[in-house]
Amino acid sequence: MTFDTLSYARRLRQAGVPEAQAEAMADATRELVMQDIATGEAAMCHSLANIEHHHFKFDAHRRPGDVHAHYFGAHSLSAQWTLVISLAAGAGLAHCPTSNLFLGSGAFDLFAARRADRPVAVGLGTDIGAGTSLSSLVTLGEAHKVARMHGRTLDAARALWLATLGGAAALGLADRVGNVAPGLEADLVVLDPRATPLLAARTGQAGSIEEILFLLMTLGDDRVVRATYAAGTRVHERPAGPGAAPVPGSAPA
Repeated sequence: MTFDTLSYARRLRQAGVPEAQAEAMADATRELVMQDIATGEAAMCHSLANIEHHHFKFDAHRRPGDVHAHYFGAHSLSAQWTLVISLAAGAGLAHCPTSNLFLGSGAFDLFAARRADRPVAVGLGTDIGAGTSLSSLVTLGEAHKVARMHGRTLDAARALWLATLGGAAALGLADRVGNVAPGLEADLVVLDPRATPLLAARTGQAGSIEEILFLLMTLGDDRVVRATYAAGTRVHERPAGPGAAPVPGSAPA
């Protein structure tokens, strides 16, 4: 098995990677390419060279910087490859923990992907095609469990960033959505921390907003969504749990 280092470095440069960095990344990638990895599919095994070919073979349909990146999950080298190619092309990754857990295809290491010296853009993904829930809160709870498998703790602040601004940044939309700031699109949800009897009992004992947010992401689901706003207009509202405050634009009781 061979790997064309010069050709790969050239494609990295075409994607906007500086020449010295492109050559260094091509050399580092060659080290990985010479080893076979499993993709996580039960009856499918690829080499890194084959994966590299798959990602770049449709040149007629690629714009500079585009990349088709997956987390293959069954082998640590697979994760390294995904991070290398994503960082090189400025791609973003979708962390889909319910899908990974349901398929048994691996446990994505969010903290490795977001390492300070070379952070890769990562957002939260529900991936219902293979996952088990469309709820971002349920998915964040599973993301916390996956982080614990790596000996790390996904706190509420980092988790909600992953589901909001992190996802917007991974999609290249951070200048439009993902944050509550002047000039951005007001696509918002109002969460009710007393939406279920269990949440009402547990959040009633919480000592901080961080604890309430952590409880929402570990005990909450779609019932927590009190209201939804699209471009500043309320498009959904459901009855509040006991003691919940009214949402803006609600009809008087």
